[in-house]
Amino acid sequence: MAARISFRPLAGARDQTPYCFLLEVDDFRILLDCGWDDHFRPDELAHLADVAPTIDAVLLSHADLPHIGALPYAVNKLGLSTNHIYATGPVGKMGQMFMYDTYQSFRSVEEFALWDLDDVDTVFESIRLVRYMQRVELSTPTGTIEISAHPSGRTLGGAVWRIVKETEEIVYAVDFNHRKEKHLNPWCIEDFHRPTLLIADVANALGPHEGRKIRDKDFFTNILETLRHGGNVLIPIDSAARVLEVMLLMDQYWTFNRLRNYSIAFLSNTSFNTVKFAQSQLEWMCDDVTNYFEASRENPFSFSYIQLCHSLEELKSTRGPVVVLATTASLEYGMARELFTQWCDNPSNMVLFTEHGRPNTLAHAVMSRENESITVQMKRRVHLDGEELEEWMQMKHLEREQQRIDDAERLLQEERKELEESEMAMVPDTVTVLQPTINRYFTDASVHDLIVTTSSHHMRPYPMFPSNLPKFDYDEFGEHVQWDEILKHVNESPDGEGEDDVLMMDARDTLDAIEEYDEEPTKCIVEELQLNVRCQLHFVDLEGRSDGRSIKNILSTIEPRKLILTHANDHCIKLMTRYVEKHVKQCERVLSPNITETASIATGTSVYNAMLSDELSRMPLFPAGNYELSFIDAIMRVAEVEAIPSVSASGSSATDSKGKEEETLEPNTTASSSAPVLEAAPLDRIAPHPAIMVGELKLSDFKKLLDDAGYHCAFSKGVLLVEGGISLSKPSHSRRIVVKGPVSPVYYRIRDLLYQQYQII
Repeated sequence: MAARISFRPLAGARDQTPYCFLLEVDDFRILLDCGWDDHFRPDELAHLADVAPTIDAVLLSHADLPHIGALPYAVNKLGLSTNHIYATGPVGKMGQMFMYDTYQSFRSVEEFALWDLDDVDTVFESIRLVRYMQRVELSTPTGTIEISAHPSGRTLGGAVWRIVKETEEIVYAVDFNHRKEKHLNPWCIEDFHRPTLLIADVANALGPHEGRKIRDKDFFTNILETLRHGGNVLIPIDSAARVLEVMLLMDQYWTFNRLRNYSIAFLSNTSFNTVKFAQSQLEWMCDDVTNYFEASRENPFSFSYIQLCHSLEELKSTRGPVVVLATTASLEYGMARELFTQWCDNPSNMVLFTEHGRPNTLAHAVMSRENESITVQMKRRVHLDGEELEEWMQMKHLEREQQRIDDAERLLQEERKELEESEMAMVPDTVTVLQPTINRYFTDASVHDLIVTTSSHHMRPYPMFPSNLPKFDYDEFGEHVQWDEILKHVNESPDGEGEDDVLMMDARDTLDAIEEYDEEPTKCIVEELQLNVRCQLHFVDLEGRSDGRSIKNILSTIEPRKLILTHANDHCIKLMTRYVEKHVKQCERVLSPNITETASIATGTSVYNAMLSDELSRMPLFPAGNYELSFIDAIMRVAEVEAIPSVSASGSSATDSKGKEEETLEPNTTASSSAPVLEAAPLDRIAPHPAIMVGELKLSDFKKLLDDAGYHCAFSKGVLLVEGGISLSKPSHSRRIVVKGPVSPVYYRIRDLLYQQYQII
């Protein structure tokens, strides 16, 4: 039967809020991404909380906040199961580093209780890591769903997910990139054609098409001009995703131009681990990176000019004007926010944004500001001093004393309980041996006059009085420090002398008292700063997303039967909807549901399973993508029905996205509970059918074959010209290849070579 498909956005529908979608395939619930915004408000996850306990599987696309930000909270607070969470290896590792950095950034300035590092470890250690193109089967009550991850081209390990149920194919593609990056291969669009449903984001539908050379020139020109005038450059960026592309780009540029006078720093709580993980995942990167490593045995991510810093104190050790890549890109939290408040009032400095600021963030406010003055709330964690410190120490002392009393009472209760159990175990044995012992006392001289019990229980000895050993202090040379003697000499000092020493002694006593406790006494404060933004502001698009024109070409190439547009404003969605309705004729329907609105996808086919007879099971099968194909003429027989009219694949078959022929029954056809059997039709009932050519071929690939075969050929305005006046062309938005030329032996040889690239059924 046809699969029932429904799609419901929980966030990120008609705006640029985080990605979180619910996909249902025959009552099997799949959560597509689990993102959160930069403010981490639990009330924004209300829609996710309603469905989290019922989720059967989770698919993660990228290792950044909009895709995985809410995952630890959803698992630990909302009841999301960790049994079936799937992601690629880099998304699992880099996502863990990203969540580490997020937690440390918040914990350093405020009391953060949404999750902790143990929660992050629990979630990411339970993720089932998959490779690209690896097929994973998910068992459902109505059959099997197959999922596979494909390169998205934007982040390391980023995935476009393919979800297949029988003949229905669903493609989930968000944050994709069709262009090759410094360390990533592009999204291979040719792997997808005519899916049942394509779920795509069009957030960059209005993005202009800009060449890489122009972009890189603009990027480095602004940076170098600022550095040469003595200013510093701040680049707010994420901690584990697009930062890898930017660091590799900058390190190669610095190496090529030998810019030793200017420093580059990556400032993040997890900067060292992020780079280390990148160095160990070269197999997930583009061919240029792997080929370079194989040829030189040098890791491209062993940077020569980038210094890894974990704090602002470490950043101070950098020399000269510096370019700082600091987390996070939104400027809502992290060390980038702190640096911005310090550098924004200097006209010599520059803040260079590499991605559009998300709404309701400081980055968005700075990029769209109308005046220089901006009010910012800064949260800080400061050490306690004075009366607050004394109150804290007194409170901790009371807590410790109360803990000691509670422990003593608990131990006393345990001792009493064990003593009572021992006495109760001794009583029966004593009674049974008492009389025989007395009788034997007067008859057997060898018997002792003590009553010996046969109990196997031994009374626990009573606890001893506590003995507190003296605590000695030692200096750095191992010498015992006698504070009484030191204080004696201090007290004997003349008036006015030794006051500084006494203050130092008091400070030492305070520090010793603090060190007795596990935590450092701090408090969180909030300051409101009025910033005058006088620094230079510049934007260079390094987001790594496909631009508007490319998105249109991608939709035309994939030709989905049904399309869902998400994660964009109404203007972008209307623009893309009009384009698809006008130019992608094969697309039957375009949907863009709002949050909590459910879009039901009717597949329009009723597919039934059938068994092949022994004769048909031995027929040859031809591989084609994910399927094996064959054309058959058969008679369908059911137990209750002696004969069913002949069913020909050319008559009532349903062709799936890979060209596979599937026998179908009309919805009103009578069928038994058992699977019908297909038997070979008699020869007199088999009608001829036209040849079916299955496959996909690029003209560029066919040109390589012609070159290897010894033919002279070249491209001219999209047409492949071959010797002998032969031309091959591919019409726009078509999979056909048209061969033209005079009838000659060369023509037939080229045509035969072309036919060999297809499966002809």
